[in-house]
Formats: sequence, structure tokens, C-alpha cells
Amino acid sequence: MEEHIDINGWKGKDKVEIYEEGDIYVLHQHRKVKETGEIRDDIAKVPKSNVAHLWAILDKFCQVGEIYGYRYIMAKIKEFYGFDVADDAWNGGVNRSAYYFPFQYYPLKILEAQGKIQYFGRGSIVRIL
Repeated sequence: MEEHIDINGWKGKDKVEIYEEGDIYVLHQHRKVKETGEIRDDIAKVPKSNVAHLWAILDKFCQVGEIYGYRYIMAKIKEFYGFDVADDAWNGGVNRSAYYFPFQYYPLKILEAQGKIQYFGRGSIVRIL
């Protein structure tokens, strides 16, 4: 049985639907192409382990109620996994799909849907639990 969680979207996106398939989370949303107005399906698959590891990082290094910025979280993720990628390259080009989305952005969105954090558009978070 699938569990669905909806997150309200913004800027040409509808809500994000998150569900589980075995050991992965699937994030499904529709995006409007700005230039053409075409609506496309956008599906991302994230290993549950990425979400669990990020929660372990936040649980260890972030206090409830405090705001933590994008770069702080990125540094902790890089340290945890031993990633050797420059800070400025973390979410640029090929690094965006290799590191930023699977290890930071999508896991943060899932943790937000689970009610563990509040995620802000510029990448900062507040830990709730």
C-alpha cells in the first residue's frame, strides 16, 4: 500500500506527490515549461538511505528551532560521505544531478513532508523535531 504526501508547489509547479517504492522515495510533480506553457511530468527517485543519512546529520549537528543555511548543510553532507567537490560546484552543472538533488534537495523536501524540518526556498532549514 502506497502512502502519498502532498506538498504545495510554487512558480509553475503543482504540489509534489511523494510515495514509497521499496527502498526508494518517488517524488512526482508537474512543471509548466515557461517558454511553451507545456505541462510535463517531473519524477525523481531518491534512495531512502539518502534521506535517513541526511536526517542523522541534521539530528547530530542541528538544534531544534535554529535556522541552518544551505552551505552549512552542504558541508555536513560532504563531510559525511567524503565527497570531494568544491563548494561552488556542488549544485552546478553535472554536480547538480550527481550531488545536490539526490543528497540535499530531494531528501530535504521529504524530511519537510515528514514534518521533521521546515525548508525555505533558498536552501535553509529549521529543524522541527
